[in-house]
Amino acid sequence: MGGGDGWVLAGLAKVLKELPETDKYRQEYIDRFRTLAKSVAACQQPEGYWTRSMLDPEHAPGPETSGTAFFTYGLQWGINNGFLDSDEYQPIVEKAWKYLSTVALQPDGKIGYVQPIGEKAIPGQVVDANYTSNFGVGAFLLAACERVRYLDK
Repeated sequence: MGGGDGWVLAGLAKVLKELPETDKYRQEYIDRFRTLAKSVAACQQPEGYWTRSMLDPEHAPGPETSGTAFFTYGLQWGINNGFLDSDEYQPIVEKAWKYLSTVALQPDGKIGYVQPIGEKAIPGQVVDANYTSNFGVGAFLLAACERVRYLDK
């Protein structure tokens, strides 16, 4: 599930930000973060978004913003903090940001294409510009803040 994995990647970034350098489990968290980042990157759609079912994009086709935004945040955070290689991952982030800033972000400021809350994607369900939720907006803001940090470097 794209959204669930997005929460995990973002959560790992938050843990690594706070986990002391001396913590005996730090390397395990770094390894998990990098492994998930690599897997996530491989599932990005050509248009820059991730679908709700990353291993079967046709199960619940079309863009999904909350997972895409969480992935964008996590990948950009990893680049900004030296955990991910910029040459490898920044092009992925750029494609994702293009989707987020030109498709998900509506002219009236609403963030669209956010999947409904649930344990799994509903087969065949397509979300559109009118589907929104506060967690999708929050994920978008996390990605936007991390992008500003990248651009300010």
